[in-house]
Amino acid sequence: YNTFIKDEQFYFNKLREVSASNGFLEHYSNSLISGKLCQLFSKQQSIELSNPLSQEMAYLRNSLVPGLLNAVSINERRQQSRFKLLEIGQIHKKVESIETTSVESSSFALVWYDNANPHWRELPQFDIYQAKRDLFIILSKMGCNNLKLKETDALGFEYALEIKNKKIRIGIIGLISKKMLKQFNINNDVILFDGDLQKLTSISEKNIHRFKTISQFPVVTRD
Repeated sequence: YNTFIKDEQFYFNKLREVSASNGFLEHYSNSLISGKLCQLFSKQQSIELSNPLSQEMAYLRNSLVPGLLNAVSINERRQQSRFKLLEIGQIHKKVESIETTSVESSSFALVWYDNANPHWRELPQFDIYQAKRDLFIILSKMGCNNLKLKETDALGFEYALEIKNKKIRIGIIGLISKKMLKQFNINNDVILFDGDLQKLTSISEKNIHRFKTISQFPVVTRD
């Protein structure tokens, strides 16, 4: 009976499992941020709370990126030299044309950080090519089989690539700009992917798994 009930968290959990198998640690950020942070990585109009606890938590986030960069800054100060982070969460944007004046959507983001700290194992340093490899492995396991890259401009990024599966835009991956790194007190390069989880879920749901019966005749081999 349970197989006929749609599990809304199924693809969220699948993304967590696939990312964890590729070395990502899940991070949780506060969904309330300041108005200043709202303007850094998204052009979407943010939603202000009517009675905020403080100015640092006066808006519903419109991007996962500021929270992840805060996490990178904290880990860097604690002398963590190499890590990969995943965050899955809801973001909000203001839309005056609808009754509720707000739209909530599911998003996910990935971070690669490596300050090239010498190690006896001589691990390859995280760069944009390594990040693309990890991302393509994750997306392919989520059902994206026709991925395409295109260079694009993105707010807060020094260099960015748009990623599509056929004609569906999944997100962007690139290097965070030096200006943004300075604002978050980060001393080394950060590679980040910002993606639309609802579009990724819609692609995964369209995948059809077909099964066929095993042949009743044994395989014939010659000596």
